[in-house]
Amino acid sequence: MPPNNRMKLSKCPRGATEGQSGRAACAFAHRAFRSLSGCSAAYGRFPLRAKILVATILLSVACAPIPDGSTGVYMKGVRPGGLYSLNSDGEGGLLHVLVLQPYGSALGANGGRFEVAWTSASEEIIWRREAERRLSFAYRLFPRRFEVGGQSWRLETSNVFVVRLDNDWRPSVEALPLQTDSTSSLAVLKSIQQALPQDAEIASLEVVQ
Repeated sequence: MPPNNRMKLSKCPRGATEGQSGRAACAFAHRAFRSLSGCSAAYGRFPLRAKILVATILLSVACAPIPDGSTGVYMKGVRPGGLYSLNSDGEGGLLHVLVLQPYGSALGANGGRFEVAWTSASEEIIWRREAERRLSFAYRLFPRRFEVGGQSWRLETSNVFVVRLDNDWRPSVEALPLQTDSTSSLAVLKSIQQALPQDAEIASLEVVQ
């Protein structure tokens, strides 16, 4: 399925009903915080400090930015590729990954899967050529980091990455000194091209409409 036609998936945290937004889940956590911090009979046997600690952890998990969907577009150029973004309704683009396929490979993927949990979200891309090839990457919340190919990068200074696949479809990763919450693939691509002006592969890329 082309990545730019994939359906956006919503997360539904435990304690939040289907269709609630991230803000609603956060409000739920606030109510839990007030309940746990009180001296009700249900929690009366626990020290107040312990109850506040548990409630704070619950609140930070529920209210921290976590992707609730993914988008992607194909790119044509010197080598084909795709730009994949993990997005949050309230925060915009949290992670952007430009994946460049091997030279001479056919444009586009044949499938993919997006999954989200309390503290992580992951994207898997599937290509079926002579053999099936897969690439998976993840956004982790504590600490905020990007993971792919058994490596990880913190997201304090960069949330934009270029992944180049060699002829055996093995990834090499470059973290760019960019932070953007844009949900526009065209805008993110332009930022990448401006950050790598001497890179002929990057300069040749165009979004396939």
